[in-house]
Amino acid sequence: MKLNVRSFFWLGLSLLLVTLACGFLGASPTATPIPPTETETPVLTPLPPTKASPLASGECTTLQDVNLRTGPGLAYRDPIGIVLAGSVVKPVGFVAEGMPSGSWIKIDANGENPGGWITAGKPYLDCNVDLTSLPKVEVVPPPPPPLPKSAQTSDPEGGCGPDEDYQCEVIRTDESFLQFKIFQNGQELTQDDNIKQVSFSVRRGSKDDNGPEVYNIVEQTSAYCIFGGNDPCNEWPQEDFVAIWSPGIPVSPGTYFVEIFATVDENGSENNIRWAADFNVTLP
Repeated sequence: MKLNVRSFFWLGLSLLLVTLACGFLGASPTATPIPPTETETPVLTPLPPTKASPLASGECTTLQDVNLRTGPGLAYRDPIGIVLAGSVVKPVGFVAEGMPSGSWIKIDANGENPGGWITAGKPYLDCNVDLTSLPKVEVVPPPPPPLPKSAQTSDPEGGCGPDEDYQCEVIRTDESFLQFKIFQNGQELTQDDNIKQVSFSVRRGSKDDNGPEVYNIVEQTSAYCIFGGNDPCNEWPQEDFVAIWSPGIPVSPGTYFVEIFATVDENGSENNIRWAADFNVTLP
């Protein structure tokens, strides 16, 4: 077969095109680099406080009428006011153990009350703050309890009259209630003058009521005071800032029957003297 020049030309051109095509198809494509993006720092939104400061927003609502006092406890008598049920008060102080007992809060003054102390017992308050987180408050001691007042309501009975061998005198005071004195021929007798003992007994109710005994004592030394002591006599005993007859028995207003027995040893012979009367006792 014969090839002319034109044939060589077209053959060479075809080989060149094929070579170029193969070169393009075999080449690896070059990836265009993507610039790195900056990592964003997360922004933390602060959480709101779970509870506002007790001093800023603490409130209590009274569920019952409560007495307002000058200090934390019943010993701070008398109440200076009443906080009515449904009142909203602001607690600013706390005492876990009042006088004589119970927990108490101090409340700020507002248009309805002058400020002071109210009981923190659960039946009386509903609060949106932990009361134990409130400041502890130093308080002054309570005033002494009021002393009972008494008056004799019946005529004395028994011996010791003006025509007897012995005469007696009952001294009544608010501070120490009763003191018993025995005289002979105008001279006061003591344990040095053969008085062996003087006993006191107090019963609730009048003589005719025959009520339960609330107090008794036997004194063998002068000055023969119903609560002991020796000139001056001891004052009414107290328990938890309350006047009492004996432990666990507070003095309550009402009538009491007081009976006194004295034993005098004279020349080897005992003489018994009895004095008794009804008393009405009140509390201020």
